[in-house]
Amino acid sequence: MTPPPHGRKPRLRRPPAKVKAGAHAAGGQEPRSSAATLKALHELQMRQVDLEAQNEELRATRHELERQQSQNAQLRHRLQNSQALLQEAGRMAKVGGWEFDVATRKQVWTEEIYHIHELPLSYQPTVSQGIAFYTAAARPIIERAVQRAIEHGEPFEVELDIITAKGNHRWVRTMGEARVE
Repeated sequence: MTPPPHGRKPRLRRPPAKVKAGAHAAGGQEPRSSAATLKALHELQMRQVDLEAQNEELRATRHELERQQSQNAQLRHRLQNSQALLQEAGRMAKVGGWEFDVATRKQVWTEEIYHIHELPLSYQPTVSQGIAFYTAAARPIIERAVQRAIEHGEPFEVELDIITAKGNHRWVRTMGEARVE
């Protein structure tokens, strides 16, 4: 051994009295072995991978929903524009539409049909009330045409006169056809 420089005595390092290695356990669990710790770590990593994959799926689903919502909004806007255009064309041409559901006995009129009959839009028409607007001479003709459409699927087109809710006389061309749904 070489003497220390400057006349000092060498210091010997003492090893510690004991070195402990282990793990902390919570909740009354026994400490895990290295293999068990590695297995638990691997399981956590696999769960993390699964969660990340699920998160990516959720992001993709959200993106698709946002795309569909945007597309639906565009379609609603186009539909509203088409309906407004159709309504305006019907008003200018004084043409309206109606529908009668044989099963429910419900009748639906477009806005222009209400205007032709000089009725408020809140009026709820029934078939018998709708036919009652036709004059006495025209009523059997429209009743027969509607009945043949219902029973035999025959389309019809007739020009008949009506008396509006305000007592005004009007000629109307009424067309109809059966539609099976």
